[in-house]
Formats: sequence, structure tokens, C-alpha cells
Amino acid sequence: MDCNGKWHEKELDDIKPIPITPEILEKNGFERGEYSDWINLDDALVLEDGLDGKNAYWLLRGGALVCPLNFVHELQHCLTLLGINKKLEL
Repeated sequence: MDCNGKWHEKELDDIKPIPITPEILEKNGFERGEYSDWINLDDALVLEDGLDGKNAYWLLRGGALVCPLNFVHELQHCLTLLGINKKLEL
């Protein structure tokens, strides 16, 4: 941002969402489940592989669908909405 509070085009082009990867999930307490799911026992969360071709994962808690996810910021938002206050490691 310049002194006049305007965004430069190059800076806007550099802002891209970070996809959820197995490495990021492992760093944040998720373990590969028996099937293709990722499980975080500390927070009773399950990430199921998306079957609709549009979403990488579906977040579930207590068997209830919370939200579809593709990117780390979406997972962070869902955790915050669930009252799980932890910063995700990249």
C-alpha cells in the first residue's frame, strides 16, 4: 500500500489462497484415519475427502457437517466459528 492508502496491482496479484495439504494438516494435529479421512482427536474433528469434485474436504464435528473447505483460511474460519482458537501452522 502506498502513502495515499491505495493498493498496488502487484501486491493484489501476490495474494493467493493457500490450498490445504497433507503436510499442513499433520503440522496442525490431524492424522490420517483408517480410510481417506483426516482426524484431529483433540478437537473431535474429521476432514472427509470431498466427493462432489468441487471441494477438497468437508469438515465434520460430532458427525455434523460444518463446512466445505479448499484453503487454509477457510479451515481457520471454521475452527474459529467452532470456538477452537488456535492459529494454523503453515
